[in-house]
Amino acid sequence: MAAGKPILMAVDGDAADLVRDAGCGVVSESDNPQALANAILALMDVSVQGHKSMAENGLEYYHQELSLRVGVERFGEHFKRLSK
Repeated sequence: MAAGKPILMAVDGDAADLVRDAGCGVVSESDNPQALANAILALMDVSVQGHKSMAENGLEYYHQELSLRVGVERFGEHFKRLSK
């Protein structure tokens, strides 16, 4: 996401949800070669503008939800609450 590129992932669970929620790529179920092949074909069918949108979505999601700055701010908030 931070690289600003569309993502192709063969994974289940939270990581798959992250890519879907961010709208930054294509996900297939893990341990399923046919599902991965289908996901590759699906990503190939995405337009240039679609790839650009996925890349931008991932980068924006990273900066808003996953960056070091965001993590530090969240830890700071937790420590402030704990210190009261």
